[in-house]
Amino acid sequence: MNLNIAILSLLGRDTLKRIILDFKLKNIDLRSKKKMCEAIHSFGIPPKTFLRYVSELEAKAMCGYYGIADKGNYTDIIELLLREETQNINRILPDNVFPKRTISSQQNSYPGLQSSVPPVLFKNVENLGQYGCFVAIDFETADYGRDSACSIALVKVLGDQIIDRAQFLIRPPRRTFEFTYLHGISWKHVANEPKFHELWPQIHKKFEGAEFIAAHNASFDQSVLMACCQNADVSPPTLPFQCTVRLARKTWKLRRANLPTVCTFLGIPLKHHDAASDAEACAKIVIAARQNG
Repeated sequence: MNLNIAILSLLGRDTLKRIILDFKLKNIDLRSKKKMCEAIHSFGIPPKTFLRYVSELEAKAMCGYYGIADKGNYTDIIELLLREETQNINRILPDNVFPKRTISSQQNSYPGLQSSVPPVLFKNVENLGQYGCFVAIDFETADYGRDSACSIALVKVLGDQIIDRAQFLIRPPRRTFEFTYLHGISWKHVANEPKFHELWPQIHKKFEGAEFIAAHNASFDQSVLMACCQNADVSPPTLPFQCTVRLARKTWKLRRANLPTVCTFLGIPLKHHDAASDAEACAKIVIAARQNG
């Protein structure tokens, strides 16, 4: 069984390079994470061997992406993921779809990344009122630093109706772009765009009247928001976050709860890794859960 590219792409760049060098894979462009993942996928490294290369942070990234709680021994968790890969290989993301939520053991080497981001506050939708107002949010980041937001989208919902949409490109604090292959955004697209602190008055206004913020894999988007606010020296919103990964697993008992899977299940159109599409999909997941209840 070859490891699916979706799980390989959750590894950090250095980890992928180490695997390629150890297995003496030839003619691989080490500058391209996509090419490295494709090469390892084609080579077919046994899952047990693969486990030796995965760090705890990368394991947590896998758990967050697949919607699996990262409690207990991380090796056991990865073995569970790999076992599910074997049993459900045809139901996992297609090989040309790369996940957005990537954590690397390198991440503390980037300036501005805070290691002590406050924990996400989760509430259940039913406790927030069937018709309460909320804002769905999605970030795209340039590099492994959580302060490197290069795009943000916000979708405001009242009851079961979307009442406002907004999307902004952001000039991050560094020119480094690690994830252009995911979202298509590079430095040339944002070089002349406002910085986060310049956009904050417009962004902050979108939260007015909201009872909570929704995000798919909320711990990621909340930590990006907090890091960007800290870097910009502005106060973040004090609203609780609702994680739609958890919500989808609870409401529809989905074993896999990544955004493409949930959208396919609910029939929600999705252009994955486009912040506007991801945020709207997140909003529609909450609406569907409200209607389901």
